Amino acid sequence: MKLLWAHDHKFFYYNENYYSKVQFSSDFWERYLEVFEEINVLSRLYNFDNEDIENINSFNISSKKNVSFYSLNYSNSAFSMVKSRQYLKKVKYLVSQNDKIIVRMPSTIGLIVGREALKQNKDLAVELVGDPWEAYTSLNSVKGKFYAPIIYIHTKLIVKKAKQVLYVTEKKLQNRYPNGGTNNINASNVNIELTSDKGIRKKFTEKKCYKIGLIGFLSEYKGIDIAIKALHILNKSKNYKYILSILGTGDKEKYYKLAEQFGVIDYIEIKSLPAGYPVLKWLDTLDIYIQPSKTEGLPRGLIEAMSRSLPAVGTNAGGIPELIENKYLINKGDYKNLSYLIREILSNSKLYNIAATKNFEKAKEYDGSVLKKKRYEFYKKLREGDINE
Repeated sequence: MKLLWAHDHKFFYYNENYYSKVQFSSDFWERYLEVFEEINVLSRLYNFDNEDIENINSFNISSKKNVSFYSLNYSNSAFSMVKSRQYLKKVKYLVSQNDKIIVRMPSTIGLIVGREALKQNKDLAVELVGDPWEAYTSLNSVKGKFYAPIIYIHTKLIVKKAKQVLYVTEKKLQNRYPNGGTNNINASNVNIELTSDKGIRKKFTEKKCYKIGLIGFLSEYKGIDIAIKALHILNKSKNYKYILSILGTGDKEKYYKLAEQFGVIDYIEIKSLPAGYPVLKWLDTLDIYIQPSKTEGLPRGLIEAMSRSLPAVGTNAGGIPELIENKYLINKGDYKNLSYLIREILSNSKLYNIAATKNFEKAKEYDGSVLKKKRYEFYKKLREGDINE
């Protein structure tokens, strides 16, 4: 049985292999291949540039047997795709040639494919990994505010009419984008394996220089500018210094320039690593993790950090409040309170150790073995067609 999986993610092709700069390593497809014999991925597809080729070892290989990739690149306005006969013809054909459809949303490609799947009366499942309303309204632009209600309405309609929905949150997305089906589940994107407390439990160690970590695509959504402003305040201290280590891809120069503007260029590093063990190893070098996002689903990076017993501070966006205690939450954009909470946690051993322990315990809810079983049942029901009948 063939599955069509659709999302806006950017994959890259080089030397007969497909790559992803973030997430979606070859292991990701296993969750679907346990149920379906063949996966057709419809997404944005590009060639690597020379700089990417030089850093190819830092990216994830996405290629896997029985997984094929198809491109649906769009430029300028995403809605140009809606009006393009060429795009719509391709979507119509691919939907017709596959037995089941999964759209990962928010995504423009997901909306177009979802709408076509409903037209063709195909079994459609949605993986709702974020909130498009929150995403577009958080943008500091008239365009974002204009598109927000349009994307929101269309997403809500697709989710409502889908046969079943996988939500990454426990409540937040379910309340805003309801689906009345009985086979819906909540399951995070994260895929961690917690073995033993030994060797993982991090305890407070007083230092002269602390390392703050953040994982996220280098975009306005992730609040990296907020992190840099907080770093500026922190490094006014005469007794301690703070380094901000960011794991992500995108426009590095934009944030290096911002760091230079705030006088913290010597205290920031931005790099990328393939998913899995390299990321966990990097997390173990940190003293605290932050998620100053302006919009979120349920951030994978935050859960991974919690699984390494790291204290964390995050915004009240998306499902972040479902993960960490209220006293470690800040309002979106509040860099002053972000700097205050970082300093408070890193100057109080008791507070640090309690937060580290609680985060580790919370992360156990997202252990890979538990989520794997939930996802398997979800996809199995999609295959069988025993959905909301």
